[in-house]
Amino acid sequence: MKKSSKKLIYTFWIFVGFFAIIKYIYQVIYEKTYISNILTLFLGIILLFLGAINFRKNI
Repeated sequence: MKKSSKKLIYTFWIFVGFFAIIKYIYQVIYEKTYISNILTLFLGIILLFLGAINFRKNI
């Protein structure tokens, strides 16, 4: 794959990670669900870090 398409994939990972973290925060504040959605928070953090690390490696 070309470098630009890899960057696009990693940027998508970063945005999905941010969205998952924001979704978790929204659910904690408005729906008061903490434990059932902790997997969403971990998924968001993992995708955010993987996307950031791989994005930096491929610059």
